[in-house]
Amino acid sequence: MKLFLQQGWGMLALDAELLERRIASGVVLSPRISTPEQLERHSSEIRNLGGSVLFDPQFYVPRTEHARILQFPYWDGLSFDSDTFDDHSAADFCQRVIDYQRDVLDVDGVILPGAYTNAGDERWRIWQASFAEAGAEHCTDKPLYSTIAIGPDVVRNRHLMDSLIDEALNYPVGGFYVLLRPPNDSFLVADEDYLYAVLDGLLSLREAGKEVILGYANQQALLLAAVGV
Repeated sequence: MKLFLQQGWGMLALDAELLERRIASGVVLSPRISTPEQLERHSSEIRNLGGSVLFDPQFYVPRTEHARILQFPYWDGLSFDSDTFDDHSAADFCQRVIDYQRDVLDVDGVILPGAYTNAGDERWRIWQASFAEAGAEHCTDKPLYSTIAIGPDVVRNRHLMDSLIDEALNYPVGGFYVLLRPPNDSFLVADEDYLYAVLDGLLSLREAGKEVILGYANQQALLLAAVGV
């Protein structure tokens, strides 16, 4: 199992310390935390310390007005609307996200954008597939990870969860960057059925040969190492 640091506030020095001590394999950089210039410098520092660099584009709330997120160049000129953000718009946005990660940050793998859903509706599925297809077409020199950001209602709906996993297995990517919003936003989850559904879903991805990175994890997530996360 590899352990990545999820970049948080004031963690630039801590990232370096933990990489030097070989406690972590790399860092998942965040646009919410730093300026583009800071991340460029930090990505270089991480590589110099022998760590891997990943970047979370944080497209979870597409209509975000978060100033720090919007300062990154791949948002430039994006006119997001659920009715006009079509396959072409998704592909263009995805290409810019890839170019930033690959050409500016020199990441070890590209995390594709993905919106958050607690419903798994058709529009969300279309975006997911569009991002994966655009990513595979535009990026052939780096490992690709589709983002799957889902809420507890999706996980608890066995039919829906199985359906989403089956669709994801057809994406032309080598892995997934999974983010789970727990029931009631609990830090530790006591719902055994929910935990089993998570284990079952991620096991399906691993059994299909896909790499799985769980984002924003805590100590309870160590149990997912049992299925190869």
